[in-house]
Amino acid sequence: MSNGLVSIIIPTYNRAHLIEATLESILLQTYQNWECIVVDDGSIDETESIVHSYTNKDNRIKFFKRPQDLQKGANSCRNFGFQMSSGEYINWFDSDDVMLENFMENKVNALTPDTHFIIGNGYYWYPKTNTKNDLYLADTDNLYADFVMWKLEIITNSVLFKRNFLKDKELFNPNMKRGQEAEFFSRLFFECNAS
Repeated sequence: MSNGLVSIIIPTYNRAHLIEATLESILLQTYQNWECIVVDDGSIDETESIVHSYTNKDNRIKFFKRPQDLQKGANSCRNFGFQMSSGEYINWFDSDDVMLENFMENKVNALTPDTHFIIGNGYYWYPKTNTKNDLYLADTDNLYADFVMWKLEIITNSVLFKRNFLKDKELFNPNMKRGQEAEFFSRLFFECNAS
């Protein structure tokens, strides 16, 4: 098992009512060598003060505001978070998601010297009804085709990347407002399938 630093990168905007649960789930990780980069997109609620209460509690949590010269939106925040991160591994996450306590440990343990990224499973949870639906993953010989045909359910937080794999890649497209992770992952998966 590697003990490399994992950078968890979270864009946020007006998530005061949700981000505390997200950060609590990160603090409970069994894998402890992480940093959490929260990039705020100009929140006008209490998001900043809530995140600051966590940065005061644990110095692995870091808060940044999206620079004014960057386009507004989660994708700019994700890309800026990558620039501010220092981890050997990168896992983008959303400010309305929570991690099971072994989320990072399982992914890091699955890495080998030959893998560029690990895709983990999870589920959609519906708090109003307290029900959950598993994300569908399966072995595949064509990751790109099965992903773009939605035979595999891979969402933003599913993938743990090696930083070296991402180093010279175009990251999230700041002009996209929806489907940004699908566009980003499909580009990367196509490149992997082609090689």
